[in-house]
Formats: sequence, C-alpha cells, structure tokens
Amino acid sequence: MFDEMQWQADRIQLQSLLLEHPDWSCTLLAQTLHRSVAQVKKWRKRIREAGDQASQILQGLSSRRHHPTPPKPSNPFLVERIFQIRDHPPQNLGRTPGPKAIIYYLKHDPLLKEKGLKPPNSTSFIWKILDMAHRIARPKTRHAAEPATRHAPYSCWQAAYKDSTTITVGPEGKKAHLVEILNIVDEGTSILVEAIAREDYNAETALAEVSKVFKRAGLPKELTIDRDPRWVGSQSMRDFPSAFVRFCHCLDIQVKICLPRRPDQNGFVERYNGSFGRECLAVHRPESLERVKKVTAQYKEHYNQERPHQGLSCKNQPPRVAFPELPALRTVPLLVDPDRWLKSCEGKRYVRKVDSSGTIKIDKQHYYIGKEWVGKYVQAEVVASSGLG
Repeated sequence: MFDEMQWQADRIQLQSLLLEHPDWSCTLLAQTLHRSVAQVKKWRKRIREAGDQASQILQGLSSRRHHPTPPKPSNPFLVERIFQIRDHPPQNLGRTPGPKAIIYYLKHDPLLKEKGLKPPNSTSFIWKILDMAHRIARPKTRHAAEPATRHAPYSCWQAAYKDSTTITVGPEGKKAHLVEILNIVDEGTSILVEAIAREDYNAETALAEVSKVFKRAGLPKELTIDRDPRWVGSQSMRDFPSAFVRFCHCLDIQVKICLPRRPDQNGFVERYNGSFGRECLAVHRPESLERVKKVTAQYKEHYNQERPHQGLSCKNQPPRVAFPELPALRTVPLLVDPDRWLKSCEGKRYVRKVDSSGTIKIDKQHYYIGKEWVGKYVQAEVVASSGLG
C-alpha cells in the first residue's frame, strides 16, 4: 500500500514536471523522480493522452493478470528434454539455444514422438521453465546514458588507428603495428573522410598525413583523438600541448582528447574500425602494404556509397547517399601564425624552482629568471599576446 501511495505521489510530481518543463527528456525526468526510464515513458504517454482528464488516471492499474497463466508441464520427461537441449545443443549448434531454437528441436525430437508427447509452441512457456530452473542469466542493472549531442554535418571529425594483423612478418621483422590504417570519420554524417595505410606511423608522419587531409578536404571545427603518444606526446612533455595539438590549434581546430579507457568518447571512428576489421580485413586478409591500401580504398567506396548505415543520421542509407551534398569547409590559409596555439594556454601558470644558473625549465626549455632568484620558487604565467612571461 505504501509503495502504491509513493508511486501515485511520483505520478503527480511527474505531471507537474511535464507542465513546468515540457522539453525535459525521459532520462532527466527519471533521474529527478528516482524512477526507471521505462516507468517514466509509460506514464508520460498516459498523462499526455489523458489531457485534461490526467488527474483521473494517476492511480495505478490493477496488477492482476490480463491473460491466463500458462499451464504447467504435465510430463516431467518434456521438462527434462528441454533442459537437455539447453545444456547440450544438438547438431553442433555452437551456441546456447534460446526458447525458439528449443521449440524447433522439440518438434524434431524422436524421443517425444515415441512417447506421443506434443511439443509446446509458446516461447514464453519454455522461457518460464528455464527461468524457474535458473537457466536464464539476468542482465545487470544499467544506468541510463544521456544521448550524445548530434553535431552539424562535416564539422566534427574523429581519428584513430586500426592495425592490419594479417601482414606476413619475417623472423627478424617488426612484430607490432606493422601496418596501420589511420581512419578519420565525421560525427555528423558517419562519412569516412579518409583512410590512410602506412607502415611507419609516428608523431611526424601522422602529422604529415593529417595535414594532407586538411589540404584536400578542408578544416573541421573539431577533431577528437585518443591518448596515443603519436597524438598527445610522451608523459614527460606535458607542460605544453604536443606538436600535433599545437598544429591543430594554429589552424583554429578545437582538439578533444578522450579520457583514459573511454573509447566511447571516440565512438564513431571506433565503430567504423570494428566494421572495417570484420567486413574487410578479416575477409580479404591482406598480406602486404600494397594489398592493404587496395582493399582499404575499395572498402571506403563501399562504405560511403553502397553499404547501408544504421546510424541515426543516415537512417539505413549509405552515408554519401544520405548526405549527397556537404558544406564547404575552411581551407588551409597561406600564412599560419606558429604561436597561435599559445592562446589555448592563456593564463596557465607554472611553479618552478630557480636552479643555480638562474633559469627555470618548462616543457624542456630553459628560461632565464636571474641570479638573485637562485633556490627560490617562482610562478610563470602564459600571456598569449607576448609569448611566455
């Protein structure tokens, strides 16, 4: 009784929230009411359909069954056969059979035919038998995730590397990262902007390839990268951004770096890497750099022009079919201010101890302070208009 009264109070509060905040999402409403998203969705629909009569439906419906309870199995042999099929799948099925598969095998079971038993046709009947015997794994409770913000087409890109693990390696050859494909995917359209295969990716070559992409395709507003050292630099050089990040800042490109162990923050390109690995690399199994380049170019054309994409933006169409026209991007300027990246560090302060020569060290660079400051701690602040001061 108390639970029903509490639920009714929550429904009244939900009705008030819908009037005060009609643009709130179900996730936000569920968090405010401390209820599940499914419950909020159900009652939001009922309240909106009731209109002015909403106050008359706030009381919950009866929990009495609306359908008759499925009959209990009358023959224990049938139950035992269900368990045997579940635990020991026939015909080398290779997976644990669900209710539908179990019904199929029961219909073709010679032992049931010998005993004249009729196999059930209800999947819920099979499911309940398995559940009562604790043969159904219950999913863990998951917290509702806020939907990601949809970016404008061709404005925000994501970049990541993908290994080609089928390359033949000699006895003295390189074992890891022999050939890698640098994939760049647009968030707003899921279009594969570029896929570049090389066997010598490092900080310098990666920057060179990305700069070529910028020249060909234009400059996006934002670029998301993971924490690969070729993007963000080594752990010992963290006072200032890496060379690649500085390069992007000089071109007025906002750089987003994923948090550790958070590939979901680079989800569009990681999702593409999964499809590319399964549908291209695992199928063709290229054994040389030239072969990787060939199959990658073929898959890029297939992915963008022919393969239906089930993302929200593409609506089950190939990305370039869903977006036949793309907005023009900024071109690389003829002259670039090499110190423009300092604006991203505006106001950043560093505390350092002055060494015996009267200098401090920031990002492996020495700056002279004065002999009178030897042994003392000083604070240096970045002023973008005049460099470091």
